[in-house]
Amino acid sequence: MERGYAATSTLAIATRAHVSKRDLYLQFPSKQALLAACLADRAQRIRLPSADAVTRSEAELFEALAAFGAALLTAFGHPETLALHRLAVAEAMRSPDLARSVAGAGWPAAAAALRPLLDAAQQARLLGAAPVATIVDDFLALLFGPLPLTMLLRADAPPTAADALGRARHAAQAVLRLYAP
Repeated sequence: MERGYAATSTLAIATRAHVSKRDLYLQFPSKQALLAACLADRAQRIRLPSADAVTRSEAELFEALAAFGAALLTAFGHPETLALHRLAVAEAMRSPDLARSVAGAGWPAAAAALRPLLDAAQQARLLGAAPVATIVDDFLALLFGPLPLTMLLRADAPPTAADALGRARHAAQAVLRLYAP
């Protein structure tokens, strides 16, 4: 993809992957489908504990949010993830579907993963009665802040594991205070 998404042929992708173009098309009907599979694979690597496992106490909820947040920051800061986002930005005018795919795999996917946990926490009275979508958005906003933009612009390096955990713990603590029952 060094030449850009639109200029990269499926033959070039197949050649680089050491497979035939036919084999590539058997698995993925288009470049868009191939990219979507790559994004889905990355998203699958970030797991939340089950809602049942963390709704017994605020401490368990805090630890689950902190672990998820740290994993999310680490995943976003991975060189391949940043490269995909930079590609989507560079190609947005020529390939808006690519930009939509990458955007949909980010915040919306993280929010969808968090929602069941926070719903369960609310039902267990570990969180107040605010809309769960608002709690999710606030957690993600506190977690990321301006970091995605500054990492994409190479103004900031991705956070270290310790920094990611620190940011995630801060976001979890703030959200639990803000939405205390």
